[in-house]
Amino acid sequence: MTKSYNLIVVIPVGPNEAFDYVLDTIDSIIHYTGPKRKIILLDDTGGKDTCDVLQSQVPDLDVLKTPRNYGMRGGLYLSLSAGYLHAYKNYDFKVLLKMDTDALIIGEKPEEDAIDFFAQHPDVGIIGHYRFGTQPDVDDKHWSKEQLIKESRRKNLFRDPILCLSLRRLLRQARANGFKMGDYIFGGSCFMSAEYVRRLAEGNLLLRKELGRSLLEEDHTWGLLAKAVGLEMADFTTGELPMAMEWKALPCAPEELVAKKKKVIHSTRRWEDLGEAEIRKFFREIRNALADV
Repeated sequence: MTKSYNLIVVIPVGPNEAFDYVLDTIDSIIHYTGPKRKIILLDDTGGKDTCDVLQSQVPDLDVLKTPRNYGMRGGLYLSLSAGYLHAYKNYDFKVLLKMDTDALIIGEKPEEDAIDFFAQHPDVGIIGHYRFGTQPDVDDKHWSKEQLIKESRRKNLFRDPILCLSLRRLLRQARANGFKMGDYIFGGSCFMSAEYVRRLAEGNLLLRKELGRSLLEEDHTWGLLAKAVGLEMADFTTGELPMAMEWKALPCAPEELVAKKKKVIHSTRRWEDLGEAEIRKFFREIRNALADV
């Protein structure tokens, strides 16, 4: 009998991850999310025992080992594809949360916010920090747009015909659904609906070897695929929405994130003069204080 969960969390773990930080991120998930949750680690460590040790310490943790270290960009698309396909084949679930190891949960039951959002917006498949062509960091010359054009243009047929033809087909489908070059949801942490994962799996859009050869970042690929299967992307970070995302640092001070009642954050790597150890300690002490109440 297929097990049912409200939330599936998929975390890719690379070869250079600090064990204590990965464990801290997992602890934040267990502390703040409801019990109907499944955590899947994608072991992309290339043979290190990090994920095996975590599995021995954390109850009911799934670990999927990649055949080799796939790396970033298209490689990360392949790793995540394995996790999404595993979730689709083995579990019934309402939402999937992709988290990097430098993401953290800091507020109660963010999955319920995501479930409610998707119920109210069934045409949306992926939510988080929505970056698109009108924002200054993704303008007409943004590299992801240029890379997508480069890999799908006719002259690339001679270098990698399967990738080129695949991207051209996906672009036709996505553009028919309103896709604009440069649209994507930031991949540090984002929610996907069960419907989006279903369409990816049943549309044979997971574990595509040619997409694994793309030099697009994985979040740009998921944005393209969302529009190709007829689903929208939406913001889940601004104002009172529960996520707070930035690339290599927190988007604001830890105290401000708490005051704003944010629930999922990225990145724990730094904030001004604070390093990752200090940032994680701040949020861990809040969890410990709540556990003692």
